Amino acid sequence: MTKLMNSAFCVMVCVLCGCTQQPDPNMERTISLLGEINGQLEKMHCRTNPFLDAACADETDASYGWGDGIDYLALERIEPLSSAPVGEDVTRYLQSLADAVRNRKPGVSSPRIAEMVAKIGPGHLKELAPFWDRLPEAGAAAGVFRKEDVEEALERLPRYPALYEAIRHYEGEESPRLKAAFFRAFEENQDDLSALSGAMLAYIKTPEDLEFFADCYRKNPAACFVLEKIKYFPAVDENKLAAEAWLVRDRDTLHNRLRLAETQLKLGNPEALALVINRGGESAAQRLKTAECFWEPEAARAASWEAVVEYYRANRELLVFEPQRKMYIIRNGVEQ
Repeated sequence: MTKLMNSAFCVMVCVLCGCTQQPDPNMERTISLLGEINGQLEKMHCRTNPFLDAACADETDASYGWGDGIDYLALERIEPLSSAPVGEDVTRYLQSLADAVRNRKPGVSSPRIAEMVAKIGPGHLKELAPFWDRLPEAGAAAGVFRKEDVEEALERLPRYPALYEAIRHYEGEESPRLKAAFFRAFEENQDDLSALSGAMLAYIKTPEDLEFFADCYRKNPAACFVLEKIKYFPAVDENKLAAEAWLVRDRDTLHNRLRLAETQLKLGNPEALALVINRGGESAAQRLKTAECFWEPEAARAASWEAVVEYYRANRELLVFEPQRKMYIIRNGVEQ
């Protein structure tokens, strides 16, 4: 607290002492920094004053943006780019931006980030593409992605699927070459295809398209979400496709097997359940899905992971999968 107040005092002295001289080109950044510091001081005051409740701090968070997880002071410390930045400078700048928003809350976007991304200017898609998923404001950054960048972006899409929306803006969803790049991403990218999940159904026009995505579920660990997307097609046998994928990926890495197992918890695959119980539980979503195999949603949310593991190990010989409820229940036995 004292260090922060000293910093604020120093900045104020600098501003006041320079008020009679030529305008400082960095004055705007300095004034902005003062606003950020003032917001932090108000927040600390709310947190430490016993006569003020938590609502005060929450209001301060909302007013100054502190509740969104973005490190605004880190943004202020980012060194500005030159008027004609080269590749390494752009990469370093974007990495600093990505670091500042590392902990931001889901769904939070910032016009200020878009403004800062825009400062890289056009012609830097090579440097920007690896950061597009972490800096989605790039799509709204003026002049950064242009129609003439589409050709290069189509080539980069399989590796950087987050570019999809920027390309679609210029090409349109029905573009044959966008569809070709979209399919190529599912063939080549085995790390993360989540940015393409929302658009996938629009590209299933024929039985061959449907079979293509079904085969991606069987073989590509990044396409685990595909089963949930296509299971309602009459030609898809959900349980049969899940069983095929489980056999095909029998020798895959533990990480990839866990990704697949998570999609089969509600399908009655006892091997998938055992794998997640014994080797998984790393994410909150995975723990909740596993708990819901045994209990209704409210009880599942209240259960600790330790309780889930203990329940399974005590009752695994008595558990029977109930397809209608998509849960494991105790039948013909006494719960332990």
